Amino acid sequence: MNKQAKSDKPLIGIAHPRLYRGGSECALMWAMDALVKEYRVHLITTGDPDLQSLNALYGTSVPANAVTVIRVPLPRLLACTHKAAALRGHWHQRYCRRIADRYDVLFSAYNLCDFGRPAIQRIADFSWAPDVRAAADPASTGSRGFHQTNFLNRLYLGACRMVSPPSGRNLFTNDLLIANSQWTASILKENYGVRNVRVIYPPVPGDFPDVPWEERAPDFVCLGRLSREKRIETIIDILKRVRAMGHTPKLHIIGGTDGSSYARGVMETAQTEGDWIVWHGEQQGEEKRRLLAKCRYGIHACPFEGFGIAVAEMVRAGCVPFVPATGGAAEIVGHDAALCWRSPDEAAGTIDGMLRAESAQTAACHALRQQATLFSTASYQVAICATVHTMIASPRHTEAKQQP
Repeated sequence: MNKQAKSDKPLIGIAHPRLYRGGSECALMWAMDALVKEYRVHLITTGDPDLQSLNALYGTSVPANAVTVIRVPLPRLLACTHKAAALRGHWHQRYCRRIADRYDVLFSAYNLCDFGRPAIQRIADFSWAPDVRAAADPASTGSRGFHQTNFLNRLYLGACRMVSPPSGRNLFTNDLLIANSQWTASILKENYGVRNVRVIYPPVPGDFPDVPWEERAPDFVCLGRLSREKRIETIIDILKRVRAMGHTPKLHIIGGTDGSSYARGVMETAQTEGDWIVWHGEQQGEEKRRLLAKCRYGIHACPFEGFGIAVAEMVRAGCVPFVPATGGAAEIVGHDAALCWRSPDEAAGTIDGMLRAESAQTAACHALRQQATLFSTASYQVAICATVHTMIASPRHTEAKQQP
C-alpha cells in the first residue's frame, strides 16, 4: 500500500477506460476538480487524454500538474480503434487491479471496475449488463455493441472476461456504490440485492442565458446524438401529432451523427417533413446553451436512461421538457404528471394540454427552477468529496490497507 512518502495527502486512483466527450467525462472532470484540492490524484485510463481541452469543454479548472495520468498499455490493434469497448474495458480493469495496492482510495468513474479490493464505484448506465438492460428496455435488444444479447455477442463478452476474470469479490455488497439517479439505484437493488447505494446526480455545468419566457420561441429542442436509443423518430412522430392539433412549433435537433443508417434515416425524415425540423449538428459550450435558452420546450424519448443529462441541461436552460415516465428523465422533472408520458399518443395529448394553458406553463417553470438546483456542479462536488471522506473513514478502507 502506498505509504505517502512524498506527501501526507492520501493518493486516489480514479479509473476511466477511455475519455471521449460525454456525461461520464463531465462527471469525472468535476470530481477531479474538487478532489485535487485535498488529495493526490492519479487518472488511470487508456489513450492520451487532453486535460486542457476537457477543462475548456466542461468548464473545469483541473491543473495539468495536479493530476498524474497513468496510461494503460494496450495491444496495438486495440489502441488503434474506437471499437471493442468491452475488450478495452477488461484490459483496463486488469491493469487497474495490477496497480491497485498503490492507492489509498480507488474510484471507478465509469461503471464497475473489479480492482480486487474495496473501491468506490460510480454506476452511470447498464451497458455492462446486457441482460439487465434488455429486461428494462426490450427495444435495445439488437442494437450495436454492449446492448446486443445474441450468441455472438455473448461469446465476445465471455472472451473479454477471460482477459480480466472476476476477482471473486462481490462488488455489490463490499464496495461503496454511487448511482446517478434513484432509478439506477432501484435497478441495482432489484437485480443485485444492493442495500446501500448513494445517489449523486451528475453535474450540469455552464451559465445558461436568462431569457424571459415571453421572449423565447414556442419551439421544441431535442438534445442528443442521432442514435437509435434516443428515439428521434418517436420525437418527430409526437410533434407531428401536436402540429395536427393546430399548433405550429418547430423542432430543433442538437446532436452529432456517426453516419449510421439510423442517423441517415432521421436526417432524410427531417428533410421530407419540411422546414419545421431544423438539425443543428453537434454543438458545445456557449452556442449549445444559446440554442437551448431560445426555446420554451424540450422533448426527450429515451425511456430507460439512467439519468438523462440532456434533460437536465434543458431544465438548467429554463426549458419545459416532456419526457418518458420511466427512467431517470422523469426524476429530473420531479415525476410531474404534466410533463411525463408513456406513449406517443399520451405525449401529444399532454403537450397539447400544456400549450393551451398558460397557468400550467407558469407552474411548470416554477417547479423546474427548484429542480435545477439539484444538478449544480457545487452540489455534485460536495457529494463526491463526502463520499471519498466516508470511504477513508470506513472499514472498507481499513480492509484495503490490510490487503497485500
